[in-house]
Amino acid sequence: MKRWLSYISRTGSPIEDVPKMPELAPNAPFYAIGDIHGSTALIRKILSQIEDPPALRAAVVFLGDYVDRGEDSAGTLAQLYDLSRDTSRPWIFLRGNHEQMLLDFLDSPDTAGPFWLMAGGRQTLASFGIGTPWQNMDAENLPRLRDTLREKLGRDLEAWLRQMPVSWKTGNVFLSHAGTDPALELEAQTNDTLLWGKTRGKAGPRADGIWSVQGHVIVETPQISNGRVFLDTGAYATGILTAARFEQGKVNFFST
Repeated sequence: MKRWLSYISRTGSPIEDVPKMPELAPNAPFYAIGDIHGSTALIRKILSQIEDPPALRAAVVFLGDYVDRGEDSAGTLAQLYDLSRDTSRPWIFLRGNHEQMLLDFLDSPDTAGPFWLMAGGRQTLASFGIGTPWQNMDAENLPRLRDTLREKLGRDLEAWLRQMPVSWKTGNVFLSHAGTDPALELEAQTNDTLLWGKTRGKAGPRADGIWSVQGHVIVETPQISNGRVFLDTGAYATGILTAARFEQGKVNFFST
């Protein structure tokens, strides 16, 4: 069932909360979808609410964090991978910090494994049918665990994860998993910033007038603040996966 926010009409609302920012102006209407975290059943629910004329084919951008924490990371990855091969519209899958942790584990299991397992990797492994005892996760056993996961993923899925971009831009709208550092030009943003939100600048509007759309930070309801749009409503814990439609001067939120 659609859960439209009380302050957003079905046809969209003008952006008015940050008068210093220029009007939001993407090159064309598009959609963005917040963090999924293994909540496979919510993907089709949110996609069913996208209502475009057949000729529009607006892009749909997923903001990363498809794995970990939720119960079905394997199913989420399979569904999104299948969707990536659908030619009905442009689909953009951005990398989140949890995909980065998974890839780091594949590359360096003994060093990256302990942190990833603590941050939700155990749930991802379980979704692939891989058990992880709390003991004996050492430099000998972690590579074996990595090898098992790599076999379960398969080459195609691993390659797809590795080619995911960390950002996407249209007009004066910039999308990444964890936002941007407002003190730095877009070209100077680091992967630590785009994936983890590690910034040196204050959380104010960007001086260049670029809007930032992100997930990563869990909010009770989607928010627009200081030129930033937040879309992570903690789907794995709340059952609420949030998306938004962006067009000239408007954002229209909707959720499961």
